[in-house]
Amino acid sequence: MEFYWTEAQIRKVGTAGTAAMVERWKSLSSGNLGVEIPIILASRYSSKNLTIAQRPGQVNVTEFLLCEDRPTLAVLLEEFGKRGPVFDEVLFTHELAHRIVSLDGFSAIGTADTQWHLAGGALYSLAQHSPILTLQRTNGIDGRPIFDKRASEIIRGYVEQVGLCGIYNVGADAITIADDILHASPELSEQLINRVLPAVPQIRTIAEEVVDCAKNYDLLDPDENLLFLRDAVQRIAPAVAWVEASGADAVKMEVAGLIDTQNLEGEPRSEIDDGDDEDDSK
Repeated sequence: MEFYWTEAQIRKVGTAGTAAMVERWKSLSSGNLGVEIPIILASRYSSKNLTIAQRPGQVNVTEFLLCEDRPTLAVLLEEFGKRGPVFDEVLFTHELAHRIVSLDGFSAIGTADTQWHLAGGALYSLAQHSPILTLQRTNGIDGRPIFDKRASEIIRGYVEQVGLCGIYNVGADAITIADDILHASPELSEQLINRVLPAVPQIRTIAEEVVDCAKNYDLLDPDENLLFLRDAVQRIAPAVAWVEASGADAVKMEVAGLIDTQNLEGEPRSEIDDGDDEDDSK
């Protein structure tokens, strides 16, 4: 059986901040979904949706599955289990916070358009990162190192080792850089603006539009957060059909869509792919 940690094990190694966020999730899930949904922690390779062939690169994500016949939120991390059961509190609480924010009044936006689907997921993730960082900080956890690490990798890939990073998806790559401009440490944000964007003219305009748009809204307010999403997609892809949903409704659909299948190796589980990258190596 693939190794994973139960909620009790997570609480044992985490700080009071982790315990508080786990309790926040359970309270919100009970209030919004009518059932208290427990949490487990496992490797991203435990999920049949997250093979290297399906999702290359580093992936950190959450999925709903059935564990012992109960709907369960699985936090699936790239590094968990690779070097033994090492607990990354910052990354764990970041991924959990995406789900907390979704049930706490923040909305989602996306599109089925093949050119812009990945960008929509990246924009939805970006919009949640300000409330996520605030939630972590409120519970004594500094979430910024995630963004600093990715920003440093972007700088090395696009500037210091030219050609190391190719353009994977213009919209999604641009929004990822915009995300780090908004959420990484000031010195790294400045380097992204002054060194990276000039080096990648293909994506510069989109990144600058998203950053400029975000400055007009309070992303900590659910209503203004949605206004930002609406404004941003009209700036970067006005001809695309975008769909909005409340975060709570999106989570309800995932939980309701659980089907019997094999998820964690060797154990009967159920799963659905929520379609959201949440690639928060990132």
